[in-house]
Amino acid sequence: MSKSNSKTKIKKLDKKIKISQKCNSNLYKNGKYIDQLINIADSIDFDEEGKLVMDCLKELKELENNNKQALLENDNNTLYPHLNDKYFNKKIFKKREFNETKMEKQPNVKDIEAITNSLCQDQEFELAPHQMFVRNFLSFQTPYNGLLLFHGVGTGKTCSAISVSEEMREYNKQMNITKEILIVASPNVQTNFKLQLFNEKKLREVNGLWNIKSCTGNKFLKEINPMNMKGLPKTDVIKQINRIIKQNYKFLGYTEFSNYISKIIDKYSTKGKKNEKKALRNEFSNRLIIIDEVHNLRITDKVKDVKKSTENLKKVVVYANNLKLLLLSATPMYDNAREIVWILNILNLNDNRFPIEENEIFDSNNNILTEDGKGKELLVQKSTGYISYIRGENVFTFPYRIYPNDMGEKGSLEYMMKNKWEYPSKQANDITISGVEGINYLDLMTIPICDYQSKVYNFNIQYLKDKKKGFIKDEDKNSGIPYVLLDGLVQILNFSYPHKKFNEDNPGKKYDIVKRLYGIDGLKRNMFYTKETMFRSFAYKSDTIKNYGRLFDYDNLGKYSNKIEFIMKKIINKKGELQSKGKILIYSRYIHGCIIPLALALEEVGFTRYGGNSLFKEKPKTKYTKHNHKLRYIMITGDSVLSPNKLEEINAFNSPDNKDGEEIKVIIVSKAASEGLDFQCIRQVHIVDPWYNIYRIEQIIGRAVRNQSHCLLPFIERNVEIYLHATLLKDTNIESIDFYLYRLAEKKVKSIAAVSKILKENAIDCFLNSVQSDMSKDKLKKKVDQILSSKEYNKIKFVLGHKDNTPVCDFNKCEIKCENNKKINSVNEETYNNYYMVLNVDKIIQRIRLLFKDEYIYSKKELIKRVQHIKNYPREQILFALDQLIKDKNEYLVDMFNRIGTLKNIDDYYFFQPLELNDENTQMYDNKHLIDNKWKQLDFILPEKIKEEKISSNKKIHNILIMLRNNLNDMKNRKWLSKEEKKNFSKIAAWTIYLLKEFNDIDVDKFYRYAMYTIFEQLSGEDKLLLLKHLWSDDYIEENEEERYAKFYFKKFIKNNIIGIVMKGKIKYYILENNNWNKLPSNKDNLTKDMYKNDKNKNKNIGILEIGKNKGIDYRIKNTEKENERAGAICGTGDYQKADMVVNNNKLFRIFDQETNSRYMGMDKYYMEKSSIKKIYGNKYDDKLSIKHENKTKSVKLSLKHLCVEHQLLLTHFQEENFLDKRWIYFYVELIANK
Repeated sequence: MSKSNSKTKIKKLDKKIKISQKCNSNLYKNGKYIDQLINIADSIDFDEEGKLVMDCLKELKELENNNKQALLENDNNTLYPHLNDKYFNKKIFKKREFNETKMEKQPNVKDIEAITNSLCQDQEFELAPHQMFVRNFLSFQTPYNGLLLFHGVGTGKTCSAISVSEEMREYNKQMNITKEILIVASPNVQTNFKLQLFNEKKLREVNGLWNIKSCTGNKFLKEINPMNMKGLPKTDVIKQINRIIKQNYKFLGYTEFSNYISKIIDKYSTKGKKNEKKALRNEFSNRLIIIDEVHNLRITDKVKDVKKSTENLKKVVVYANNLKLLLLSATPMYDNAREIVWILNILNLNDNRFPIEENEIFDSNNNILTEDGKGKELLVQKSTGYISYIRGENVFTFPYRIYPNDMGEKGSLEYMMKNKWEYPSKQANDITISGVEGINYLDLMTIPICDYQSKVYNFNIQYLKDKKKGFIKDEDKNSGIPYVLLDGLVQILNFSYPHKKFNEDNPGKKYDIVKRLYGIDGLKRNMFYTKETMFRSFAYKSDTIKNYGRLFDYDNLGKYSNKIEFIMKKIINKKGELQSKGKILIYSRYIHGCIIPLALALEEVGFTRYGGNSLFKEKPKTKYTKHNHKLRYIMITGDSVLSPNKLEEINAFNSPDNKDGEEIKVIIVSKAASEGLDFQCIRQVHIVDPWYNIYRIEQIIGRAVRNQSHCLLPFIERNVEIYLHATLLKDTNIESIDFYLYRLAEKKVKSIAAVSKILKENAIDCFLNSVQSDMSKDKLKKKVDQILSSKEYNKIKFVLGHKDNTPVCDFNKCEIKCENNKKINSVNEETYNNYYMVLNVDKIIQRIRLLFKDEYIYSKKELIKRVQHIKNYPREQILFALDQLIKDKNEYLVDMFNRIGTLKNIDDYYFFQPLELNDENTQMYDNKHLIDNKWKQLDFILPEKIKEEKISSNKKIHNILIMLRNNLNDMKNRKWLSKEEKKNFSKIAAWTIYLLKEFNDIDVDKFYRYAMYTIFEQLSGEDKLLLLKHLWSDDYIEENEEERYAKFYFKKFIKNNIIGIVMKGKIKYYILENNNWNKLPSNKDNLTKDMYKNDKNKNKNIGILEIGKNKGIDYRIKNTEKENERAGAICGTGDYQKADMVVNNNKLFRIFDQETNSRYMGMDKYYMEKSSIKKIYGNKYDDKLSIKHENKTKSVKLSLKHLCVEHQLLLTHFQEENFLDKRWIYFYVELIANK
């Protein structure tokens, strides 16, 4: 293919050069040539097709460079700047639609506390300027097709993506395009994306209309209710919005996405490349793909999977037309700097631009080529127009990171280096470390190795030297140590287990025991436990107790783990006194090598696992009993046995009631918690074991250091102590494996930092966001008082602002100097139109509505000034919003009396006019005052006389707790029932829960809790109040199971710190103030309006718990479709005999099985013959539950009472889990409220 012939295939349009369809088709029709780029040695032999491909690639490169030169020579303004324009970023800055989204100047830090407290308040949600920029840049008003959001943690990447996807959805709707928007992300991030799109829990009804604070604002609500009709049922609103999302979005994991493409390719693989291309083009053209944490596409254990996923995506961008691509990542170069080439190639290929080779930018050491600056020049050229950069960790909304040197820790590596400590000169494999290769930026928490640990560590080193090839290297060769050889050493420095064959004084070469000194083998050698259940199964082996004592006891920890001992001392001392305030996060990759030992060490000092059983079979007889607080922990891991109730535990951990760790003090996490999870109010982070990638560690720290994560704490406590634990060996000349991995991580991040700096300075929004540099400590020059979590350090003066060579600045200089700083003064309005003007209208209208709640009339000048008070909206946009409010008959205002009205305008004045006054000549006096209304009656509430208790509160609460304990014991201990006992709810519940567990795989803990709800319902109002006050009292110390269930029960009915309790048939309200429940003052009665009223979307048959004539609980079942059935029939009487309950329960189990994906889906549970149940899920059953009683087998008949209790527990479960979004059961206080 000659150059002259190929030129005939070129079309020039507005100085944009495109290769013809034929050349483009030849270039990519064979996948094996996609990665063969321009600069390949001439000696390589290509077939004819390959030569054609190479010619096309060369032509693409030549034409792109010619185009770049042409743009330099002729600087005329086009509609939008070309991607090859050297001054692209400055011209973008000049465009009004983008210029209006420039980042606002940071507020004055003089009163930093007032600023942060203001930002912590629950404000109306509004897109940040950088999020509006992203939306505008990728809109269909511009020619741009791809963008990488290189946005730091907490900057709202998900909301930025949603702003783009919703504009795309609107465009698709107008163009009648029915293709779904593809969201590619991990499961945790998918869940977060869906919640950001629409979180039904944030729906609020205001004056009959639904509102929501979210990324999308009220867009969905307006779409389903354009006429602003009042009184739409919440369930209908949720259903319609979910339907819109389901129709327009498709969520895929990374592997799912790759397989999704592969299926399309495989379907046409036998029909030739032409059909394959056509299929991909049909599927992905005119579509938006959003890939969150795009670097994850290349992170997998299998090289084959990496190649497949990356090649598949390349094929999509090559063959699809008009494809929009939005890539998200706070760390686009996760493992090494070369990874940016793949991302840039994806974005360039999507625009039919030539791709590049890694060796065109990097040398063999991953450094940017310096010869003639070609490496940087090409990187700038290929990244122009594709990178948006926002720095994370806003100093006004994020907690402050406190490293060991900041708190004066003598073990701080930074502190030690300042005090002339010398970095070790040798690696673990005896290779010499260069003087400049030490750790320069990471402030590690160094801990001296303990004696026994040191001997085990050295034994393992000798084993590697003697037995493992690749550990010992020549000085002149690659000095790196294969990671597979490091795993045991890292675990030994976490916890070293004793072994009777290991001679501490003369270990010898008994290498067969090496693996039994750490990790899972070490744990198994010293502990009994059941792998399938874990909990309540751990016990020391007799040999371990005899020879070494209790390994995880506080006094013994220092022999086997320097790190765990250090962490435990940060939590509690020998006297049982807490040594830190607030919650603590501990991370390790190793479940058996660290996480379980940590949990056992916590249990040894009195900690228990929240929400369920602890690990030890028998609770340790701890001597640390002086504490007057609850000690609980949770584990979030990828092991379903260890972490069966992750969501429930995380919610409890993040609860406002637990902001100081009063309910759950410690959370131990594994790699499974590194993405998509947010933790609130963490005060300490302990990274127990290192990793060769600093961004993995940053992901963990990022779970604790979050945007507005510490707002519940006072300003002076909004900080997080961060400990990167690293062991110091006894031989100070040798580097420990901890140090080696951190050094390797730092070395990697330095080469990444150089590329990051170029990308940041060449970002399309660099000029727009130039004020980011104002957040550096050098610019802010401000110190603030901070009280630390650790008691021994107390208060410090913390220097505010981003610091050079820290993670937030990618271990580089924080200052950013934008590329090609060509001065442009004027703003270009050629492409500005109504599309951009209306984008902010909803928020401006919302602001105007709030203003008219305060006043009835404003001058134009005053109204514009008030709207711009919070944000400087353009004047044209405000006038556009006012015009829409006046002309749109469906847009209403609400005044201070909650009257609905419209906006009127006369000359330069805007005023509110109530709908009830339709005379346009009405005077302003009438608009401001309510129409006279004669009240029928006035109600006065007189104080009630409180009778003195005959029995002391302490005695009463003691009796209540004993009664609760007895009932729970009855539920947990099945036994043969006498005639009298067959009426006892708890004894019947024992058999019911047993049957549910046997056949339906229920969470037993939950069903015990549901059964205990009935016992709490039986309490009198006075006893409930006593129990409530006891559970929230300051001196409340230890919570047992029945008390924990009681807290769950009361929290069901607490709303905004107010609870209602039925006293003598009427609801009395109490408010929580300073941990005391007091009677709600009459002037706050409005807070209880409709508090328990929920009469919508009831199931046909609902359960009702009601106080019966004998003061016990009657369980009624009411058919809501029968108008004449007011109260419902008591289960077991009237219409609800055994056969009826079998039918009812079978219906419920069908719902249960469907919602839980049970293996019994579609089957009836019970099958009856005459009056007996003969089969359960098709298995023969004799209607009797057998148990040994007094050396004989006696049976308990599966009675009507069992079926009634089962029905009640199932409905309670359905209500708790919100099955089908229906009302299933009423508790007594709800029954009274809804009468």
